[in-house]
Amino acid sequence: MTPRPGMGMRGRLLLAQTLVLLAGGATTWVVASVVGPPLFREHLHQAGVEHNSNEQFHAEQAYQHATALSIAVAITVAASTAFVVTAY
Repeated sequence: MTPRPGMGMRGRLLLAQTLVLLAGGATTWVVASVVGPPLFREHLHQAGVEHNSNEQFHAEQAYQHATALSIAVAITVAASTAFVVTAY
């Protein structure tokens, strides 16, 4: 059997891992965006924070920034790991 011209095994593996990371990142982002804020808002209200208050606004901003940062760090670490594994 002769090897296929074009991308080698490393290139195909890196492409496959990239697609998995993109799908996982997009899924995580959608779920965190759809499920997280309403759940977080409900917990704020249970804790006595009023609807549309400054406290709720700032807490939701903090939640959004923390979520975005944690997803970005997780995807960066996963992508770096995939690259190292592929290069090895």
